[in-house]
Amino acid sequence: MDECKNVIEDLVVREVKVQLELLSDNIRATISPHEVAAYALNRLPTLYATSRDGWHQQRQRAERELKQTIEHQVKRAIVAVRRDTMRQADPLPQEEMVGEARALAKLRQILQRETLTWNEVPQAVEEALKTIKIRGVLEYKKLSESRRSAIAVQDYLKRRKVQAADWKGRESFAYFGTDSKKADKEFANYLEAEGADFVNILERLVYSLAEQYLQRSSPQIREKVNLYEVVAYTLNRVPPMYATTAKGLKELRQRARTEYGKQIVNTIHEAVTVVLQNPHRSVAPLPFKRRQGDCQAALKKLERILQVTDIDCSNVAVLVADALHQMMSGFIT
Repeated sequence: MDECKNVIEDLVVREVKVQLELLSDNIRATISPHEVAAYALNRLPTLYATSRDGWHQQRQRAERELKQTIEHQVKRAIVAVRRDTMRQADPLPQEEMVGEARALAKLRQILQRETLTWNEVPQAVEEALKTIKIRGVLEYKKLSESRRSAIAVQDYLKRRKVQAADWKGRESFAYFGTDSKKADKEFANYLEAEGADFVNILERLVYSLAEQYLQRSSPQIREKVNLYEVVAYTLNRVPPMYATTAKGLKELRQRARTEYGKQIVNTIHEAVTVVLQNPHRSVAPLPFKRRQGDCQAALKKLERILQVTDIDCSNVAVLVADALHQMMSGFIT
């Protein structure tokens, strides 16, 4: 949900990364970073925001009041969470992992470009495919998968060096401030959390119930109330329920309905009242709602490059990864 995000997610993901780096390779191999993050997030307060100002306020509050708590909960999570190597893979359904920010985060991972923007995605994909073709399929088959991806974009990276000054005036990063280095870092942290395989299962439930509530309300109320402000208000007042597997998602969703259903409905009613009483709240949107056209334009170009139709945020990462894999395997020449 790009319009409403929990600020604390990227702080937890960053702390997990820091603490895991202190462990030996053998121990790190037994720990799932995403499960550690979800465990910690379920024991921390939620700080959802829907606007630029709200994001900054929540971020400052988290860094001021919750830094030590985050560190402590991540330490607890690392001790509590161990990967079961015998457990069958049970990933979250793809429909739970949809959004412009999440799609871009996945593309950054696939193309191994930490600063990739939607405007740059089509060219990055095109250059990667061309590089693979030029270097030859046989050469790629001899290399490890990680090395293949690195080489696939190596030439593009050489030709496309982005200087810090170039980022300073870009609207995509203006959201985080005018300091280009800080903006780049914070934006990377934001996207890193978006690429994590966890989800607060209450997001879709609260959104659905809030939408139904407003649909039953008068037109005058619907005109004045921002749905995502109601969702954020409610999510900040119910216990978080982060899941990393399809089984966990199903179990938590059932628990949420039976244990918190009434609380959620009552909180939505309260949220609508509060939002109505604050009609002049900040409305500057979160990052990916400021440049909606960038994503849609990039997807249109990718349809031509990949020669596919009906490409969207839910399948773009899979289609790009599949195209690169097929080119490496020699299925596309």
